[in-house]
Amino acid sequence: MKRLRLTLLLLMLMMMLTACAPSGNSMEALSVTAAPQEDEIPRADGDDAAATDASALIWYRYGDEPMLAAERRTVSRLPNEPYETALLRLLLEGPSLDAPALRGLFPAGTRVISTSRQGEMLFVTLSYQLMNGYSDEPSNWRSDTAWAQEVPLRRRLAMQAIAATVTENTTAQQVVILLEQRGETTDSLRLRQKYYTLNAADDALADPLRRDESLLLTASGTMRTILTCIQQRDIRRLYRYLAQSDPDTGEARMEYEAFASKWTEYPALTAFDFSGGSASGTRAVFTVSGTRLADGVSQKFTGRSVHLMKTGGLWCISMSQLTAIVEGTP
Repeated sequence: MKRLRLTLLLLMLMMMLTACAPSGNSMEALSVTAAPQEDEIPRADGDDAAATDASALIWYRYGDEPMLAAERRTVSRLPNEPYETALLRLLLEGPSLDAPALRGLFPAGTRVISTSRQGEMLFVTLSYQLMNGYSDEPSNWRSDTAWAQEVPLRRRLAMQAIAATVTENTTAQQVVILLEQRGETTDSLRLRQKYYTLNAADDALADPLRRDESLLLTASGTMRTILTCIQQRDIRRLYRYLAQSDPDTGEARMEYEAFASKWTEYPALTAFDFSGGSASGTRAVFTVSGTRLADGVSQKFTGRSVHLMKTGGLWCISMSQLTAIVEGTP
C-alpha cells in the first residue's frame, strides 16, 4: 500500500513538472530574442540619427560683389536626413533677415533632391529649376553688356557657394552636381558645361567642384580685395568694405561722395604684398608691404600691421587703418 501511494505521488510530481515546462515553440522564441543581433543595435549617427540642430557657415553672395561671404546659421536636420542635404537646403533658401548685405544665388524653386557621399566626393542632385533664368534677368540679357557678365557670374558663384559650404562644414573635398531627370529623357544626370557657358551646344561634362579661396571673403580674401581696390583705385567698390564706424577715432563712416573726394588726395598703391591673417574673434591682423606713388616719386613700405574688423559676419576695414596703408610711415 505504501509503495502504491509512493508511486502515485511520483506520477503526480512528473505531471506537474511537464505542465510547467515551456513548449518547443516557446523555447525557440526564447533563443531568438535572448540577445539582439549586432545589426539590430540602434545607431545614433548617419541617416538613422534623430533630428538635430548644428551651427554652420553658409556662403552667399555679398551684395553685387563677385565674391561670397559667410553667415553663421543653425542647420536643422530632420530625422533620416543626411547632414549635407540639410546644409544645402539652407543654402538654397537664401540668407537670413539678419544678413541684409548677403544675397541668394539660385533660381526660384531650386531644391536639393538628394545627396550621396562616396569617400571624399559628395554627389548632389538638384531640381531642374537650376537651369531656369533668374527672376530679375531680362529676356535680352545676352545683348546687354552688364547682364552678359552678370548671368554667367551668378552661376559660377552659385556653384562655388555649394563647394565652399560643403568643404567648410564637412570633410568632402569635391562636389559633383547632378540634375533631376524629367519625363522620359535618357540624358546623363551630370551637370554640363552649358550651365556655365550658356551655350546649348556645349555638352561637355562639368568638372567636379572644388573650393576656390579667391572667391571667398575670408579675412585673407577680404584683405586681398581691399588692397586690390586701392591699387586699381576702384573707389566705389572699396567703399563697400569700409566699416560703419571707426573704433580708433569714434567717427561714423563718411558718405560716399566725401569718401571719393578725399581719396583723390592719397598716393597711389602701385604694388602690394601681405602675409599673416591671425584672427581672434572679430579682429584679424595682417602684415602689409608695398610701393606708393605720389607726385611721381615711388616710396616703398614694409611690415606694416593692418587690422580688419568683423561686423555683422563681414570683414571690413576702418578709415584710419585704410588711410595708414596709403600714407603711413614707411
